[in-house]
Amino acid sequence: MKFEVGQLVVHCHDGLSHIQSLTTIGDREYFVVSREGSEETTYVPTLNAENIIRLVMSEDEAFAAIEMIKNIAYETNANTKQRRDNFKKHLSRGAIEDNCFMYKQLWLYNHQDKENPTIKYG
Repeated sequence: MKFEVGQLVVHCHDGLSHIQSLTTIGDREYFVVSREGSEETTYVPTLNAENIIRLVMSEDEAFAAIEMIKNIAYETNANTKQRRDNFKKHLSRGAIEDNCFMYKQLWLYNHQDKENPTIKYG
């Protein structure tokens, strides 16, 4: 198991969180996760925890992500459906590489020439 009780994680909806404990409900195991600064808890199934939480990055990993972002090219596929499906794929995986790809696409989109856009969305 990748995660352990006591670890600091990032929850896909709640943000910075702690794994408080491990519990069993019925025949399934769950991590009991609480958001930083809150008493509320969320139950994360251990079987697909990687899709819901991830470990907090180290400083070296954060710098590596910044370097990765610098080398990502603008998604120039003019086919809206293919581009949308590609974005959905990146968003659903939640890996650092996919997050970096999406951050770069958003930044490039917001900083493109508005009079002569590379890709028109919508």
